This record gives sequence, structure tokens and C-alpha cells, in this order.
Amino acid sequence: MSIKATIWDFSRVLLKPRVPDPHAFIANELGIDPLKFANYFNGEGNARMDLGEESEVEFYRRIIRDQGLKMDAMRIFERHFFDLFYLDDELINFIRKSRPQYKTAICSNFSILLRSLLEKKWKVIDAFDVLVISSEVRLLKPDPRIFQLTLNLLQVEPKEAVFVDDTEINVVGAQALGIHGILFKDTRATLVEIESLIHQ
Repeated sequence: MSIKATIWDFSRVLLKPRVPDPHAFIANELGIDPLKFANYFNGEGNARMDLGEESEVEFYRRIIRDQGLKMDAMRIFERHFFDLFYLDDELINFIRKSRPQYKTAICSNFSILLRSLLEKKWKVIDAFDVLVISSEVRLLKPDPRIFQLTLNLLQVEPKEAVFVDDTEINVVGAQALGIHGILFKDTRATLVEIESLIHQ
């Protein structure tokens, strides 16, 4: 069965950090412990944001309140947060050039801001046939339902899709449904793996 669609994680696959550790950078700007700050993005609080149960602003305000910061610290989030990241142009160009021969999708655990960012900030929303964003569909990877929803919207079978993610548990979850999974490590290696699958 030939490949008909590519499915992409967003953070740390299509979106790359400009600095080695963006969380540590912002923590330094805020004047708080980097480890404490990073913990907000690794636990239940971040999951609530990715499930659409808490807005980005509410999430940042909770950090400010928990850490005893002044509310003007919000300006640091607004000024820095998304400017510390950039889109991988090589991958975006590959995705654009692959259409319309292959359908394309984003399947991402991300806050409710992602669709607007793709449309207005990065202006790449047109590169994708389907967007499945956890905060919109209220499902988190590696829940098999989010992968099945993505396949249904793309109108492809699992073996007709390639999924790229930087988190192993998500790749394993996709593979359990029969999707071709690629664990992202770097752009070149990922493109070689996709080309290999496409031309099998």
C-alpha cells in the first residue's frame, strides 16, 4: 500500500528553538529557578492547556501567581515566548512541494493559539490539508483516538500515512495503529526516511 499522507508533530519538529533552552531563558528573564519553571511545561498544568481547559494567558498568570511575581511579568511572556522559536523552512518547503501528491497534516499537543499562529504569525496554514490540535479536539497524543481522527480527516488508511514526532511514546502510539512512525532527530535524517518510505 503506497504512502498518501504525511502527518507532522509541531513543537521541536516543525518549530525549533533559537536558543538551547527557551524555558531557562525565560526563567532567567523572570528571575526564577529554571527547573521550577520547566516543571510547569512537563506536568498536569501544561496538559490542561494542551487540552483546552486553560488558556495560554491563564497558564502564564498561574505561573506568575505561584512564583510571587508582579503581573507586569506577563510582558516577558508576550515579548519572548514565541520569538524564541522559528519554523524549519526546509521541512515546510518539503511539505509544500509534496502537495498535492501527498496529503499533509499537523497532529500536535498544543494550546488553542496554534491555529492562529500558523495563520497569522508564521503564515503556513495553507501548507496543510488537516490540522488536529489537542486543545481543539480535547485529546492528547498518544491517545489512539487523536491519531484515528487525523486519519479519518485525511481519508487515508494507517499504512498510507507517515507520522513524524520527536517523542518516542507518540511514535509508538501511532505505530500501534499501523501508521509508519519516524522518531525525529534532525531534519536531514527525517527527510531521508520519508523519501525511503514514499519510494518503497
